[in-house]
Amino acid sequence: MVTSSTVTEALCIIGEPRSGKTAALIERAAAWVQAGPSAPDGPSPFLFFCASPVTVEAVAERLSQRELARTPADPTTPLSCQHGKGAGMVTTPFHYACRVLADPAAQRVTGRAGRVLSRTEEAVFYEDLKTCGLKRRRLRELWAFLQCGLANLDDGDPAWIQTTEERAVLDRARDILVFDNAILPGEAVNLAVRALEAEPALRQRFCAPVVLADDYLLMSRASQRLANLLATGKIAVAGSEGAAPAAFEPYPCTAGFTEFEAAHAPVQRVTLEAPFRAVKRTWEAAPDLPGEMGLIVRAIAEELADVAVVTSDNPRTEDPDFIISEILPGLEGADTPYVVEPDRVRAIRWAMDHAQPKDVIILAGKGHETYQIVGHEKRHLDEREVVADYIAEHTERA
Repeated sequence: MVTSSTVTEALCIIGEPRSGKTAALIERAAAWVQAGPSAPDGPSPFLFFCASPVTVEAVAERLSQRELARTPADPTTPLSCQHGKGAGMVTTPFHYACRVLADPAAQRVTGRAGRVLSRTEEAVFYEDLKTCGLKRRRLRELWAFLQCGLANLDDGDPAWIQTTEERAVLDRARDILVFDNAILPGEAVNLAVRALEAEPALRQRFCAPVVLADDYLLMSRASQRLANLLATGKIAVAGSEGAAPAAFEPYPCTAGFTEFEAAHAPVQRVTLEAPFRAVKRTWEAAPDLPGEMGLIVRAIAEELADVAVVTSDNPRTEDPDFIISEILPGLEGADTPYVVEPDRVRAIRWAMDHAQPKDVIILAGKGHETYQIVGHEKRHLDEREVVADYIAEHTERA
C-alpha cells in the first residue's frame, strides 16, 4: 500500500456493530484536532470518511456534540466540520474522489473531465459496451470482473488482464468514456488514487493532518488507499472483523486491517467489547495503552453505560494508581458518572451493591482468566467466584 511518509501516529479500532467503535473514533478525532495547530491558510484539520453516505449526517451530528461540526441547513451543501479557523469534512471516499477529479491537475493525469455519469448515462454506456460482440451473459461476467479489479486497484498489476476478451471489453469501455469525457461511478475512487499518486502537488492540496475512516472493512481497497494517501500526520480507522451489514461499496476489502497495519507499523490496536447495552460496566485500567484506553473508556461509557467503575486488571510491576490516573483524563467532561476503585474485587462488589433490579453489570477485561498479576506475583482471582460469593452472602441475609 502506498501511504503518506509523514504519518506519525496510526490507530486501529476493532469492534463488533454497536460496540462503540464510531464513538471511539469521534473521541480520537476530537483529541487529535484539538491538540493540533489551527492554520487559516493550511489544509483542513481533518477528513472523516464514512463507508456509506447514509451515515454521513449522523456522524456530523455526533461531531457537533463535540463542538467540531455544523450540519448545513441546505441538504445539497457538503457536510463540513468546523474547528478554529479551518474547516474539516465528513464525507465518503466516492464524494471526496469526485472533488479530487474536478481538479485540472487530476484531469491531466486521467485524461478525462471530472464529470461522473448519471444513472441514465451509465445505462446508455452499458448498451454501447454491448457492441464488443460478446454474449450478454459473458459480457456481464467480464464487466463485473473488471469493476472488481478497479475497486481493488488491480489495474496496477501488469498481469491483471489475462485474456483477449478482457482486454477488448476494457479498451471498449475506456474508448466510450474518453469520447464522453466522463468517468463511471465505479472507477472514480480508483482514478483519484492514481492521480494523487502521480501528482504530489495535487495530493498536497487535498490532504489533511488528521484522517479518520469508519467501517473501514466495508470500503474497497481503492477507498482505503485514498484515506491513507491523504493523511499527512495521524490516521485512525475503525471497523468490525466479524459479520457486518451489507456494504454500500460493492467490493469491500476485508484485508484492510492487515494492509493498514503493515503500511503503518507500529500501529496502536484497540479491540472493543462485544456489543451490549450496559447499565453498570467495570473497566480495566490497561497498562499497555493507558492514554488511548482513556479515550476509549470515555467513548463507550458515554454511549453504552449509565455508570462506569474504573479499576485494575493486571498492573504487573506498574503502580495501579498511576495507571488509573492515566485513564481518568479521558473521562473528564463525560456525561456518564464514574467511580474509581483500584481493588478489583471491591470494584465488582461496589457495582453489585449499587445495581438496581433488571440492571446489567459487565465485568470487562479478564474474561476467562482466574488470576491477577500484581508485581511479580500471580494471585488467584476468579470473577465468577467473586460474584457467586456476593450472591450467596446476600441470599443468606435475605
